[in-house]
Amino acid sequence: MDDALELNEARARKLVAVPAATVAIAYAVVGVVVSLVVGYPLTALFFVVTAVGLFITLSINVKQRAPAVALAATGSHPVTEADEPRLHNLVEGLCVGIGLQPPRLRVVEDATANALAVARSVDDADLVVTRGLLDRLSLVELEAVLAHELARIRRGDAFVGVLAGPVLGGGGQVFPATVIAPITRAIVGRGEPIESWSDLAAVEITRYPPGLVAALEKIAEADPSAAPPAEPSVAHLWIHGARPEGPYGEALSRVYEAPPPVGQRIEVLEEL
Repeated sequence: MDDALELNEARARKLVAVPAATVAIAYAVVGVVVSLVVGYPLTALFFVVTAVGLFITLSINVKQRAPAVALAATGSHPVTEADEPRLHNLVEGLCVGIGLQPPRLRVVEDATANALAVARSVDDADLVVTRGLLDRLSLVELEAVLAHELARIRRGDAFVGVLAGPVLGGGGQVFPATVIAPITRAIVGRGEPIESWSDLAAVEITRYPPGLVAALEKIAEADPSAAPPAEPSVAHLWIHGARPEGPYGEALSRVYEAPPPVGQRIEVLEEL
């Protein structure tokens, strides 16, 4: 688990640094060329120095902004223990068992059954569930879904996923997706199918595969493209849902593996 977390933390740093460096280098090159052409070589030094500042500013801005943008895109609201005692009790119990700082809990008032995690770090995260998930799932099924999302937080997958929005063009178009995605793919690579791993991790936590199988079956009963009303920048974070379309969806597919169909995920779990 520690090795996987370190790999994800390194991948998150690259995911932020590569686009920021691309923009900063392009800015510096253009500035230096123009300065030399017009005959002001000292101005070229100015562009190099400010390019370093641009790189730092972009990197910090994306890293700090991404979680807030993702949470806002979900349309969720925070819930206290008094509001949702069952939800809080389940999460706290699971966190004690795996040695994880309990995330803040939020609910989307939507009838679809779904969940996602938004993380700044392992110890600073939010877990979002829909009203439909709370209403439709049994205690055992809900525990399995929560374990799935907590596993993503513990392993660092949630933080990496959150960065995809602003980096690859969702959630504000910080970088041009069609330009940044190929460069990011070449340096960062493509991620592994996170949902498949998280399914297995959830079962390891709960020690009851049928719980997650039943939960996925209920979640998938609706239209596969159905997801809570939210921005495309968080579509890939839900435990089940359609990939966003357009330039951002294309950029995302180059860097992140799409999750396998729910039926395939269930087949794997049933073999355990």
